[in-house]
Amino acid sequence: MAKGSNVSIHIDYASIPMIEGTFELAKEGVIPGGTKSNHKWLQNDVEYQQISLEEQLILCDAITSGGLLVALSETEANEYLNALKESGNADAAIIGRVSVKQDKLIYIEL
Repeated sequence: MAKGSNVSIHIDYASIPMIEGTFELAKEGVIPGGTKSNHKWLQNDVEYQQISLEEQLILCDAITSGGLLVALSETEANEYLNALKESGNADAAIIGRVSVKQDKLIYIEL
């Protein structure tokens, strides 16, 4: 998405909704092989700021559907989020922002 749009994406790690127990499973080594491949494939395009390898791998999960990510203007994003929450989707969240292209495509920030 970032590469095709010639932008950088800044993701706020703390804002990402996660299923309870995800980090504990990652710490135990329950990580799909495809996740490790994704992490390696993205290594030159992503800058992780002070998060553990397990947290990095969780973000590269091969099982998670990338189609769950939506990019909207800030106003549209807030309206969309409110509509989702009103319809019962409490896990919806704004997790980041888009900027002009920088050295990396994706920045994971705390």
